[in-house]
Amino acid sequence: MKKTLVAVAAMAAVTGAMANVTIGGLVDQALDTTKTTNASGVTSTTKSIGPTSNGSSELFFTGSEDLGSGMKASFRIGLNMTADSASSTANASNRISYVGLEGGFGGIQIGQQWKPGFFTVLAADPTNLTGTAGIVGPGQMVAYTANSITYNLPSLVTGLAIQYQMGRGETAASNAGNSSGYSLTYTSGPLSVAYGSGKMTATSSTTFTTTVAATSLASLTANSSTLNSGATNVSYDFGMVKVNAYTASTKVAGTTSKHSGSGFGLSIPVSASTRLAVLSSGATGTNGSGTQEKEKGTKYAVFHNLSKRTMAYGFVGKSSTTGATNAIGQTAFGLIHNF
Repeated sequence: MKKTLVAVAAMAAVTGAMANVTIGGLVDQALDTTKTTNASGVTSTTKSIGPTSNGSSELFFTGSEDLGSGMKASFRIGLNMTADSASSTANASNRISYVGLEGGFGGIQIGQQWKPGFFTVLAADPTNLTGTAGIVGPGQMVAYTANSITYNLPSLVTGLAIQYQMGRGETAASNAGNSSGYSLTYTSGPLSVAYGSGKMTATSSTTFTTTVAATSLASLTANSSTLNSGATNVSYDFGMVKVNAYTASTKVAGTTSKHSGSGFGLSIPVSASTRLAVLSSGATGTNGSGTQEKEKGTKYAVFHNLSKRTMAYGFVGKSSTTGATNAIGQTAFGLIHNF
């Protein structure tokens, strides 16, 4: 249950008003077993405890203020939290954090935020799991954008949401790390269609790789190489089953190097508290010489709500590279509690 604090003294001293701050978050922990087979056929198994579903435990603070004339100010401070370790690397780190204004013009948020195409890809995966196995080819949009300004347009058409974002790498006399992107989402009853696009200039001289085998597709040059990403997701809820389909790709501008994938998923409600999900995906990586490498992945999941705030889940996933021995197999059983 979210708790609300009333910040009386500080606000009253300055403005004579009160501001409400909401504290919330979640703790996600699972027993995870991951089996990895490298290009030489050598297999290793790692057993661990960690946040396999959400990707991390979270703590956040949110608040808002009515400014009058239909305007509202808001903020969010979100932190990634590590619940399974006492090491120095378990310190809190910034997640989604921003300050913003909303009104008839739409909404503007400034801070660290999800890339516009993030929810296009997220909505395409009915398993809602961030495990390392089972999904390939989601592109470069499943990430944060630091130092960003996001503009959510006002509703122009019923069911249509439009978002634009600009990010800055904050490098002197350089475009390194600069980014931009947008998303379009249309929802009408059981139908949802979304498209997300993003562009980013490389921040360092590194490599552009496939997702599973980590095979290099291109060498990236800081302040020069540009990655262009796009993703499309279509879903329809038939009641007894919800169907998802997506495509995603990332290309290195000016080269033939690209990574493109697609997937098909099903979400099946078994009861009011239990849901089954499956996702099958595939991807093709093409390097600068036109050589291709194909990947595929499948994952199955079950979710059971123990209450409105607590959920148990199980997950089995596998990703592999066609014609090679690179493969990842993963199983996890976990628990999430929201507060």
